[in-house]
Order: sequence, then structure tokens, then C-alpha cells
Amino acid sequence: MTLGDKCPILIPKGHLADLIISFQHVLLKHAGVDSLLTTLRREYWIVGARRASKRVKRACVACQRQDAAALNAPVAPLPALRASKAPPFSVTGVDFCGPLFCPSRQKVYICLFTCGVTRAIHLELVDSMSLSDFLLAFRRFCARRGMPSFIYSDNACTFRSAAASLLSEFGPASPEWKFIAPRAAWWGGWWERLVRTVKSALKKTLGRSVLSKVELETLLHEVEAAVNSRPLTFVSDDFDAAHPLTPSHFLSGGVAGARVPVVDDSAEVTASSLAERELQRQDLLSRFWDVWQADYLKNLPHSVRKFKSRGRLQIGSVVLIREDNVPRLSWLMGVVQRLHPSSDGVVRSADVRTTRGVRTRPVQRLHDLEVAE
Repeated sequence: MTLGDKCPILIPKGHLADLIISFQHVLLKHAGVDSLLTTLRREYWIVGARRASKRVKRACVACQRQDAAALNAPVAPLPALRASKAPPFSVTGVDFCGPLFCPSRQKVYICLFTCGVTRAIHLELVDSMSLSDFLLAFRRFCARRGMPSFIYSDNACTFRSAAASLLSEFGPASPEWKFIAPRAAWWGGWWERLVRTVKSALKKTLGRSVLSKVELETLLHEVEAAVNSRPLTFVSDDFDAAHPLTPSHFLSGGVAGARVPVVDDSAEVTASSLAERELQRQDLLSRFWDVWQADYLKNLPHSVRKFKSRGRLQIGSVVLIREDNVPRLSWLMGVVQRLHPSSDGVVRSADVRTTRGVRTRPVQRLHDLEVAE
């Protein structure tokens, strides 16, 4: 036992104590609080040493760059646009997937349009992800499904340019384009999940086969019909149970692979019979919407477990911006300049001012230097 163990030097809390702790912290290669206290108490007895050690470690920039935890926020409620009755593809999400390969190693891509209300999809084969090819695919989509009122997408350059092109071409009649936060692919999970479904169907169907462009386009239409026939509601084993609702019910009134019944048209067609058929069609569509609201919409999951509230972001907070496939020490550091609260008041994205300009990022990609793991 040394003299320091028997009679340590008494140091009152204050600036001198902080300097001693800071020196020891760096000397011990940025050690934790317990290691600091173990070494300090061999020579000093600092009043409030544990609290001071925590404060010193929390103020160390090198430690914060390594230990700062990512922020988090609960999942936002379902937007009113997606919870209201609307014609198919009035609210549409769009994304690219691929590439696929044709003979001679020609690359082609899939442009996927997803209905945010009925969950139907529409697939278009394109030669590239350029603006010109996307606009042609969009024109084909509108010719078959109608002009959407709202379009959701990520921040790809093609979609940014397409929003400006449609606005200049159609003016007020153009669809309102809504972009998710950059680097927040989970914000578009309602179309990303169907991208995975389409890819899975193509992989299992194609295997190692290579199809021509015409054959591939035919296969895409078949995949589209199959995916649109998936059930949205519970599939019962009871014989008398009602048939599950599918996206195809809103598009064609049936499902893929089922034979369409032939209507007896031997009777004379009159104005009253046509009006009666229209009433029957409206009644059937109304039943679809009732099932959609009662069995599909109300049974959607309320939350996702991994999205829980953590941290409190404020204007002026110093944060690290996490990037994929980039070393942590190379992440940009910035100051929060603006918060973007959602309709429920929860902040889920923010503008961060860095040395390379202002970056908009979701809170899950921001590591607050005030919050340590």
C-alpha cells in the first residue's frame, strides 16, 4: 500500500478537478468512468469524482464520435390519404427495381407503381432509369390506370426531374409529388415490400433462364396479375366463409386464374336493364370497400417494435450523420438547423448544417453527441 492509498490528496470539485480528470482520461486512452476512478483514487480524493468523470467523458469529442447513439422515433400514423376510399392508383408509390438481363447482356429495369389504398401494383419494363424512359412508362401507366392524384417516391434524380417535368407539362392538373426523407428507405416500406415480392416471384420463375424482352414483358404482366390476386384479409378454412378481398377485386372484380362467368345476354337490352346492372356494380364495389375498411384497414399493425422514441433532438444539437459503407470516423458532423415534425407532432427528420451544405436526414441516421450508449 502506497502513501497515496493511505493519505490521498483532497481535491475540491471545480476547475482543477476537471483538469486532473481530463488529463487522466486522455492518459488512459479515453477510458470509462470506473477505470478513471480506480486510477485517480490511488493519489487523489476528488469530491464528486464520479459525477465529474461522467461530465468529462461526456464532453470528450473523441469519445462521443465513437459512443454516440442513434436517435429514434415511433412509427408515424397511417396518412389520411391511404386510409380513405379512393379509386385504385389515386395515391401511388413509384420505384425502380432490377436490373434484369436479356440476351446479349442487355440491361432492363422494372418500374413499379403501387397503389397506397388498395395495395395493387402495376409493372412497366423500361430500358433504363433515365427521365425519358420513366416518362414513357408513366404515360403507359396513366393510359391504363388513370392519372394519379398523389405520387410518393424516394429522392432519385429521375423522380425529382419527373416531378418538375410533369408540373411544367400539366400545370395544376399534374399529380402532387411527395418525397420521403433522403436515406430513409423504410419510409417507403409500403412499396419496397412489394418490390421484394416481385423479385421473389421472378427469381423462382426464371431460375437461370434468360428471356427475350418480349417474353420478359409477358412474364411481368403475369407476375402483376398474380401479385394483385394475393389476399388482403384473413383466409378462412370454413366452407361457408366469404372469399378474401384482393387488390384485383378493385381492378377487375375477380382474381387471376379464375374463369370469368359468361353473362346471358339473350334478353333484350334496355335502358332500365343497363341502369339495373350499373346499380349492381355500384353495390358490389361498395361491398368491397366495406370489407376493406372492416377487415383490412382495422387489422393493420399499430406499430413496429424497433421504432421506439429515443433521444430528444433540438435546434442547435450537434449530431453525426450516419452513412452506409462509410467508416464512423468519416461521418459528417453538423448542427441541427431545422426540425420537421409530423402530423402527430413527433420529429422524424431534420435539416443538418454541415461543412458540405445542408443535409436532410431521418432521425434514425442522426447520432446526437449528447446521447451516449
